[in-house]
Amino acid sequence: MLNQFESVSYGDLLFGNFILFPLQQHYSNRWKKVLFNDYPQVLQFLRVPFSELLIPLSNYLEPFETDIDVLLDYCKFLMMGTLTHMRCPVFIFNGCSPYKSFYIYQT
Repeated sequence: MLNQFESVSYGDLLFGNFILFPLQQHYSNRWKKVLFNDYPQVLQFLRVPFSELLIPLSNYLEPFETDIDVLLDYCKFLMMGTLTHMRCPVFIFNGCSPYKSFYIYQT
């Protein structure tokens, strides 16, 4: 499905929402790891703005992320500039939020 999204969707909002659905926090991190490690090029096409999300943004933010591998992937893509407010609005917001909560959770 990620191959299909990357090759022919051209950032379609409905298809983007479909790709985002299993990336909610209450789903397995397996899907985030597949996206981040096997299909990182898809991130540049996930341009679903907050106003077009079919699922509340809070589902992507809570419960807080505790998987260190996913947090490191967020950090890597933030530093590389892959996650930006124009390319991946949900992930740029989601990519910054877990660090604050992870730090608070650990202290």
